[in-house]
Amino acid sequence: MVGLALTGDPVHRARIKDRLGLGLPQSGGAIAAGLLPGDAAPAPTHGQTAARIDIVLPVYNAFDLLQECLARVEAHTDLPYRLILVEDGSTDTRILPFLRDWAASRAQVDLLENPQNLGFIGAVNRGLVHALQDRDTTGAVVLLNSDALVPACWASRLVAPLSDPTVASVTPMSNDAEIFSVPAICTRTMLRPGQGDAIDAVAARIAPDAPQVVAPTGVGFCLALGRPWLARLPALDPVFGRGYGEEVDWCQKTARLGGQHLGLPGSVRRTSRRRKLWLG
Repeated sequence: MVGLALTGDPVHRARIKDRLGLGLPQSGGAIAAGLLPGDAAPAPTHGQTAARIDIVLPVYNAFDLLQECLARVEAHTDLPYRLILVEDGSTDTRILPFLRDWAASRAQVDLLENPQNLGFIGAVNRGLVHALQDRDTTGAVVLLNSDALVPACWASRLVAPLSDPTVASVTPMSNDAEIFSVPAICTRTMLRPGQGDAIDAVAARIAPDAPQVVAPTGVGFCLALGRPWLARLPALDPVFGRGYGEEVDWCQKTARLGGQHLGLPGSVRRTSRRRKLWLG
């Protein structure tokens, strides 16, 4: 852990996973009977009275992925939403002009510009301050990486478990998201174009009354946070520097206050850079 904290070298990260037994190849098992109904579940619809969600999306370079990420958020978010973009001092000179133009034509988008790079934690915390200014106690705040490719009707599925006041966070599945990786935990799976959406279409059929999966922590690639819990812990701890482990810290702190953290098996999300998908 010390080597990882000091250098950020993924070699140390791999060693930690191996010592915890998370780097070993794992085989899948049969899906429990009754988990997938015979017919696809009806797609969630936009609700007139649904609470708005805030999506906090830090941006640092990765121009090509950013365009696809934003296009999917716009096309597939099935709840009222505000998108809070935090431009974190990108060195790619295309990023800021693109975001300014894109945000200017969309009333539901707020663009925050950092004059210098703050790192993931600093950018997220600035977005959280903005999201919590209206003191709304309903809905949710979703942390979303800029390499995240969200599928159809993702938002309603992701935040639905937060209707339980004991649930502090919900994380979807992915092909590259540590303990939320599928089909094998902590193992990256490469995807072909269109494969993530096809898998999500199956995941969306998972019975809504399927047992909830309680996890020790959420993972920040796509993490829905309950506003009542954010009111108690409104920021990620900056002691983690530019990022890594900060969401585990937040989740452990809320767990000590009685909050639960759930994994969502009914939605799949993918990201291009690391080929993520999500089954949320």
